[in-house]
Amino acid sequence: RPTRATATPPRSQINLALTLTPEAELRDTRYQVVLPDAAFLSGELGAELRGAARAEGTAAGSFDNLALDGSLTLARLQAGDQPFEEIAGRYRLRLQGGDIDGPVRLALRSPFGAAEAKAKLSLRGDSLSLTELEASLPETSVTGELHLSLNGAAPRARLQGRIVALSPWLQFAGLDGQPVSPEP
Repeated sequence: RPTRATATPPRSQINLALTLTPEAELRDTRYQVVLPDAAFLSGELGAELRGAARAEGTAAGSFDNLALDGSLTLARLQAGDQPFEEIAGRYRLRLQGGDIDGPVRLALRSPFGAAEAKAKLSLRGDSLSLTELEASLPETSVTGELHLSLNGAAPRARLQGRIVALSPWLQFAGLDGQPVSPEP
């Protein structure tokens, strides 16, 4: 029979409905974490967050081999001068010891229009990798892989891109430009 629990730490609410087997494994577990205002996470994440955030989904398995399947929504993220809104993500992750693996998907509204990305995420120690990366904005797409060090080392990437029009990127860089027709 599921056990239900609700916790209300400062600035958030956590709801759980879980079944723990005699072998100490989670089964039929649902979770929900609600942050009425995610702004308090801004300092930790190095980006300005605003508005409500919610993560919800299911968990199953032992605590050292846990499967998480769920979604994440965030009202607004400010990265430098760029606002990103209506952020919605999906994930299907496997947590084994300190390692995390699995597919992730993200959609958001950017200054350039709708943006989408998907990748296979892998977190090992202080290294985060996104492989099989596919990202798109209107008139732009990128594929490849990205490797980030969480200890401050330089990121590594192998990316390929296709840009149909440079004008949105010129605007992003604070430059003016117009399409030029090839000379006859």
